[in-house]
Amino acid sequence: MPPSSPKLNYTWLGYLSAVGAALLTAAKKEDDESEPWLHELPAAWLCWAILCTYYIGKRYLFHGRFLDGDGIRGRDLTSLARLWAISIAIVAFTFASSFSGEASWLLSTLRIDGISRPTRPCTQVHIYRNLDLVFVGLKMDRNILNGVYNIVSLALGVSGNASASASTLDSFAQFSVQAINLKQANEFPVLFLSAGVSLVQGMVTLPKGMQYRNWLALLLMIPATGFLLQETSVDFGYSLYDGMVGRVADVSIHPIQQLASEAMKKHHDMVAGQSKTLEAAIIEYERRYSRKPPPGFDVWYKAAEHKGFILIDEFDSLMEGLKPFWGVPPAVLRARVAAATQISGSRLIRYSVKDNSLIAENDGEATWITDQLRIWFTSDVLKTLPDLVFALNLLDEPRVVAPYEGLEKALGAMSSTEDSGSFSNAIKFKMANAYDLWDSMTLSCDPKSAARNGPTRFKLPRKGLGSSFVSNTTIARDVCSMPDLQVQHGFFITPETASIAHSIVPIFSQARPSSFQDIIFPSVYYGGRLEMHEYQESQDMEWDEKENVVYWAGSSTGGHTNINNWQMFHRQRLVLTISNNATRVELMKRILENPLKDSNTTSTWRIYTSKMEQIVSMLKIRISAVIQCEDDACDAQNAAFRPEEQPKDDFQATYRARYNLDVDGNGFSGRYLRGLLSNSAMMKQTIFKEWIDDWLTPWVHYIPVSMDLVEFPELVRFFTSEPEGQAIGKRIAMASKDWSRKAIRADDLKLALWRVMLEYARVMSDERDSMQCCS
Repeated sequence: MPPSSPKLNYTWLGYLSAVGAALLTAAKKEDDESEPWLHELPAAWLCWAILCTYYIGKRYLFHGRFLDGDGIRGRDLTSLARLWAISIAIVAFTFASSFSGEASWLLSTLRIDGISRPTRPCTQVHIYRNLDLVFVGLKMDRNILNGVYNIVSLALGVSGNASASASTLDSFAQFSVQAINLKQANEFPVLFLSAGVSLVQGMVTLPKGMQYRNWLALLLMIPATGFLLQETSVDFGYSLYDGMVGRVADVSIHPIQQLASEAMKKHHDMVAGQSKTLEAAIIEYERRYSRKPPPGFDVWYKAAEHKGFILIDEFDSLMEGLKPFWGVPPAVLRARVAAATQISGSRLIRYSVKDNSLIAENDGEATWITDQLRIWFTSDVLKTLPDLVFALNLLDEPRVVAPYEGLEKALGAMSSTEDSGSFSNAIKFKMANAYDLWDSMTLSCDPKSAARNGPTRFKLPRKGLGSSFVSNTTIARDVCSMPDLQVQHGFFITPETASIAHSIVPIFSQARPSSFQDIIFPSVYYGGRLEMHEYQESQDMEWDEKENVVYWAGSSTGGHTNINNWQMFHRQRLVLTISNNATRVELMKRILENPLKDSNTTSTWRIYTSKMEQIVSMLKIRISAVIQCEDDACDAQNAAFRPEEQPKDDFQATYRARYNLDVDGNGFSGRYLRGLLSNSAMMKQTIFKEWIDDWLTPWVHYIPVSMDLVEFPELVRFFTSEPEGQAIGKRIAMASKDWSRKAIRADDLKLALWRVMLEYARVMSDERDSMQCCS
């Protein structure tokens, strides 16, 4: 009787080796000297390749099948297919575990740019687009995908249901994963069970005859180990979130101290380097922008010099934003403005400058804006402007996202000589819906960017505390590199209004994210507040008299919420994050070296894992009113935040706290300028760029806060509890007050708008290539 073929024998070592190899491969940074293709290999393929190598090596090399000339048999092909099922189960479970946060030290959440958009409206279970590409790198038949969907829908579903009301595995996992993702809950049984359910579901889909199938249960050690490491709170000098599992080096100076010191020097150098004469300003303009200043620049400069305008040269953001318009013929730009303002319900005001007058053609619902503009468009301004038309956006939200290809074409042209016949004058505002919103708002990003390039593999944990303090606000607000924004900020989830033009059309807005092409101009809202002297010194308190806390209270604006998404909105997510005492956070503590030798005592700062309860007494943050929501979402938020239990604060409540947090609403926050003028230090979390951003230096005039809030607990602890932090906080409060009084006055906003209109007038003119000042 011929010897029977050896049975498929998968040992636990084989499984763990496969997972370990996959993780080690994923752990390599993309700039390491490693094979680039490994970073593009879908997770299931990688796991399958390793398992197949293990199986073939054991069956053929160790047992000599190749040497006997047997070759690969049919049963081997069946075994390889089963290994494929195991690979999918392993990947799906590991993803669920990493989503739980208990195993985030091992793997991070998948990049979500391609998977967080449902293919069809559904209020219960979402089956996500590109799911097959995420796991296996190719489109698969629906029957093959059934098992995968059963697993992953548990891990990826997002629901607003409470765990007590979960009646099915799907609804239970939906609640669990949402609570995990938003860091609302920290209940290990929920997290562990959610991962376990995904694992069991994966095991069930495997053939019952699969030997050692139940060994997959050993994967439950992944979240269990992460939980035990964190709950013991033993300080080994390790960080579980700093991009790798391992020791994070202690630092001799706190990162905030370093950032504040560098920012002060940067701000000083910027102010000191401003042009002091018209001739110097013209030379600097040419150096920066490779062209002569526009007509009227000399008149503007003399007015700016007379009014004590400080930042003569700092208009880089304006000039960068105008670049695409230089690549579109002026006649086309004018036609597009005319078309946009003629669309019924466009929510645009059409303004004309004609015969040294400002004319508003359809400002019936916003005459206050026209009143403010007339204060700025004085006779000296109007005399420097030719006849022109411009469109001003009435909505809180910006309006223009030009396609990447169109922007590239325009930036490549940068000329008025191109035949206008090759451009369309038509403009259409598209009302984006929840299913294509992210695509619509990131159409201007490079197709290879993180925002538009679908995920193909697991990524390592997002930045840890050591690298999370914002050192560059431009990078920190770069939408094209931040796919997480589609589950972190209400504007990218379901904005109150999303009326977007996918064309290079000049529309003025008060603020915009980096992926939008609206022209930013000085806020008429801020202008009106300055005119009415909103900030009154007599209502404020001295720094030392203020309560040593971080304060924010506001309504649930930011977009229109439903029962499935309200916990992801930035204001709600902030309050949910800080409200749970058990939420794990990363903080820093001072470690004394040579404590017994006073003369030689030094200290270093070390990252450690703690809980929110350590800093909750330093926070006064709450939702004061629930609005802009579906009925069931309103009920859920009222139950979660209980705004009726406390009376609404008056605006002077901000003056009673040393630190004020400023958070986006539907658009930019209108409280910002008043806070800068006060004796409190401003903490600023935003994805919107405003005009005054170019005039403010982070860590000198305000404290930047990232959208993911990773560093926020340590910001709170350092600024309220450390002597160095309180000293820096007070310095920022006083610096912002002094600087705002000198650089963000009503006169400064008028001069900035004047400069904007000079540049706009030239780019809209047929003679723009020959138009220049002071030749």
